[in-house]
Amino acid sequence: MKKKNLYDDANYSERIEEFLDNLMDAGIFSLTVGRSIESYGVGIVNIKCMSDKTGKSKDGDYREVSFHIAFQADPSPEVTFKYMVDEEGENLGLLEVYYSDSGGNRSPEDNDYFAEFVDDLRPVG
Repeated sequence: MKKKNLYDDANYSERIEEFLDNLMDAGIFSLTVGRSIESYGVGIVNIKCMSDKTGKSKDGDYREVSFHIAFQADPSPEVTFKYMVDEEGENLGLLEVYYSDSGGNRSPEDNDYFAEFVDDLRPVG
């Protein structure tokens, strides 16, 4: 099945933006491979860094990081972020975002539990 870039205008929505913002607000980019954020947010979500690759493109250096996100309603989602980085590895902006889950969905909005995902990723407090 072809990947679906969630960051592409045709696939992007306010709810996807909220989902991605909540996920990034958890501090995921500070994780190294194999490390986790346990019991994050109101939904007690576990987030684990599964891979972290760097590369070069015609536009410059990039980093591609994949995370497994275990929600109580569905422990299968994985999200991959690809973003441009400077010489020090600092994030210069997202290029692509990919989602998949055990139901074969390529967008979190297609998962029956999507509204719950967004709520679960809200910080406690």
